Amino acid sequence: MSAKLRFLHSGDIHLGRPASSGGELPQHLISLFNRAGIEALKNLFHKAVELDVDFIVIAGDLHDREARSVAFSQEFNQACKSLEEADIPLYLISGNHDPLPEERELFSYPPNVKILSSQEVECISYQDKANILGQSYRSPFESRKMYSFFTAPDNSKINIGLLHTQLDPNNSRYVPVAKEDLLSREDIDYWALGHLHEPQVIHDSSPTIAYAGTPQGRNCKETGLRGAFLVEYSRADQLKTPELSFIPTSPLIFRQININLSETATSDLGNISDLKRLLEEKADTLLSQSGFSDENLVNTIEQNSFFSLSKEARQDFSREFFAGLVIRWVITGENPLQDMIADNQEELRRELKQSLNKIFASPGQTPFLWTHSIKFNTIAELPELSDLGDNNPLFARVQEIFQELEEDTELTNELLDQWGEIWQGAEEPEERDFNKFFADQAVKEEILAAAHREILSQLFRGD
Repeated sequence: MSAKLRFLHSGDIHLGRPASSGGELPQHLISLFNRAGIEALKNLFHKAVELDVDFIVIAGDLHDREARSVAFSQEFNQACKSLEEADIPLYLISGNHDPLPEERELFSYPPNVKILSSQEVECISYQDKANILGQSYRSPFESRKMYSFFTAPDNSKINIGLLHTQLDPNNSRYVPVAKEDLLSREDIDYWALGHLHEPQVIHDSSPTIAYAGTPQGRNCKETGLRGAFLVEYSRADQLKTPELSFIPTSPLIFRQININLSETATSDLGNISDLKRLLEEKADTLLSQSGFSDENLVNTIEQNSFFSLSKEARQDFSREFFAGLVIRWVITGENPLQDMIADNQEELRRELKQSLNKIFASPGQTPFLWTHSIKFNTIAELPELSDLGDNNPLFARVQEIFQELEEDTELTNELLDQWGEIWQGAEEPEERDFNKFFADQAVKEEILAAAHREILSQLFRGD
């Protein structure tokens, strides 16, 4: 290897798409939610200059739609000038959301920005260190097997392939390709993938295959810290295996917080005021941790042994970029308040949300905590279930049925068919009708668990 190389890998910026608030925002937060994506991108550029990287790659979907936002396009161009001043090139491909238009872009890019062609695989050489290969989408759906045309001209350099793909050989809409296909390409050292929003390392040794994910989560399904990968190759590493570091960029961090009322003493839940106090205490704890406890990170970077985030990096990020938490509260468990909750769910959700946001997301609150939504999956207090299991055949049969549903995929799919056409939406959001949903494994489990709780509550309450 001829020289040390350091670059940032990002993708799926989706400029023009606001972060979901779950309802009406106060005036002082509207701009932050609308601008979260562009601010995350600016944070990325700031870190690029600070870390003195060689270049940045963006693996598709810089924009959220083919018709670019004029305001965000202009702001992106201005931000790119900071990279130009630091002599940092930016290489990118377009994805399914922002296929490369035949007409010109809205604004002329600075000379350090290069969008790779949609007509064929393009290869750009960066000094004597790297080759960047990639191909943009030319329409919202791309069935071409682009990877098969990636041919690196010089194996003495680090060869980087930019690809926007589902990484599914059977998906003809988003560049059909399997992990094995990419592994077979020995001339590509690093596959910088885009399209999936979760940061993940698919293969950690040469060739490295990674999704950087989105630098800013946009809804309650995109939880945890978001950012980009810092990819570093050493001169001494002849195996061409990089060191990966996660660089946080997201001003907003979405989280789902589960509150199990079964774990709260009955004496502490006398009325709705006690429930409100419980949520306020948890919100206060979350803010005191500034969003960076180990628990906060569990659903993103620290699940993956190939990259991590140091305590120092968390502290630096908190000082530099972090603005606030966006929380979806899920309240579960047996509790003595069930009648109060069941009779007034909509009004109760509204009241709790307004109260929490007034306290924790008021003007000047830094960092803030915004309650996006509140979901109740609670049931009334039940008799000891172990006693029911020994003495009640009906309870035993209910448990047996749900055990079968958990283990029998075919039975679960039959049940899904009975849920109606509204649940027959396509798995890929871009392919889904606006009035349909897709029941992934987590949704199935959540619905079945709610049904299980409700059946037990109705059958055995007060048994």
